[in-house]
Amino acid sequence: MNRWIRARRRLWSIAPKITAMNLRPLMFGALAVLIACGTSNVANDADVTVSGVLRLPDGGPAAAVPVVLVEEPSGIDALFELTVTVTSIGMLCLTQQVSFCKGARRATTDEEGRYSFTMKGKDAKSILGNPAHFALSARLDSGPRIQTRFPIEQAEVKVPEARFWQPDGLRVQAGPQRVEYSWPPLAGAKHRLEVTEADELVWAQESAPNGSFDARAIADAQGEFRAIARVERDGFTTDHHSQPVAVSGQAGAPPSRGSGCTLAGVTPQPCGFTDGRYAGASLPQQVCPSASASASPGTCGSHTWITIDLGAARQVTTVFLHGLSTSKDFEVSVSADGAQWNRYARHKRAGYVALTGNSPVSARYVRVQSESLHALQEASVWG
Repeated sequence: MNRWIRARRRLWSIAPKITAMNLRPLMFGALAVLIACGTSNVANDADVTVSGVLRLPDGGPAAAVPVVLVEEPSGIDALFELTVTVTSIGMLCLTQQVSFCKGARRATTDEEGRYSFTMKGKDAKSILGNPAHFALSARLDSGPRIQTRFPIEQAEVKVPEARFWQPDGLRVQAGPQRVEYSWPPLAGAKHRLEVTEADELVWAQESAPNGSFDARAIADAQGEFRAIARVERDGFTTDHHSQPVAVSGQAGAPPSRGSGCTLAGVTPQPCGFTDGRYAGASLPQQVCPSASASASPGTCGSHTWITIDLGAARQVTTVFLHGLSTSKDFEVSVSADGAQWNRYARHKRAGYVALTGNSPVSARYVRVQSESLHALQEASVWG
């Protein structure tokens, strides 16, 4: 099942369990952001046009290319951005018919690479009347993709001309210790990289156009490597996704592969956070961690912790977290018996991270904990 669909279902499944106390700060935060955006000046009955031009990597017109325009989440849906990566929703709607894409507008470029969409002014606003944000996405059969994100603040929107990016010098070489990569930079862009396996995002990080990263980040994944170049101009943010290059992880499976895990006192079989699929698992209502492994502590806020049981004491040197989503700082703790815990590392940034303690430790249990833990796709523990 596609990761976007899973994330959406997980979110709706736990929504009724979120207490008013936990929801209120998120609601106020979302409303504050929306109010700060200002009210749209576009009349409800105005004819709104969004148009632009796409070009091939060689500069020629990108004719007969499907283009999708989809509104990004707003209002209450803004809360879901903690779990769903909205920066790629437009890409999803290019190829799949899922519920979130029902409102997507579709077009095909003409022989000059031109596209155009029309809508009424009321469809270009959020529920509070603010300018709605949209994502415009397109891709070539050879692999390169483009996505431009922007708010609609006037009746005529001219999207900057965009050229598909297919760098000839894109290279990636995976070894047992490091994954080395390089590509010709796109002028004026900020770059990052992604590794995917099937529909799942295995690893992502900001990066210079050449360098290397720890091979354990992709373990034994058999997937695709892409470079992404982001250009921001006049309120438009365009991500140029390169063509994919095959990559085969050489670090092997982590020692934690197939380990059990505990959520809210329940041990799912098998554990979806250690199975090497990078697809995650449902996060039911959680309870506060207790000093005793057998105690029944009171209910905490939703999704505060996940504990991985390595089955026996092992040396722990690095913990990789894939697709971690939190709205607070998080920490990783370790324990030999599941009762006494020691902090291993603390971090302010979620997403895709590698955490290394001050020195190797021996532990059977590894816990990921945050006041507000929303999603985790995979965790791998290495010795």
